[in-house]
Amino acid sequence: YGIENIIYTYHSSIRDIFAEAFTRDLTLYYTNVGPLNVQLSSPYLPHTIAGIIIVIALMYMRIMKPGFPLNPAGYVLGASFFTYPWWTAFLVAWIVKYIIIRIGGAELYERTIKFSTGIAIGTGIGLLMLWLASLTT
Repeated sequence: YGIENIIYTYHSSIRDIFAEAFTRDLTLYYTNVGPLNVQLSSPYLPHTIAGIIIVIALMYMRIMKPGFPLNPAGYVLGASFFTYPWWTAFLVAWIVKYIIIRIGGAELYERTIKFSTGIAIGTGIGLLMLWLASLTT
């Protein structure tokens, strides 16, 4: 009931299931049952180690250079499949935050934090509505 169930149930990878779950009908994956025709490889350990090294490097850069723009949490969220439909909301909020801090500094940022949060939430709700509308077609 673990990985064997996934191997023999799906012809495609777990990545495809998560990536296409927002745009396709999942009944295809449950009805198209058969043995997997390709041999599985397990590159998870090298990729995990590479991800840890990248996050540590980003953390080090943020500590050593206070104005460093890349956040390790952003890398982790950006590399996950679960945030795939929401990346534009994060990007818009980050751009607005960057512009506000460049123009008015931390004081203006503190005064406009609710506005930036509203833009991120509004963009996310808009994407959610588009996704729900795509389910009906």
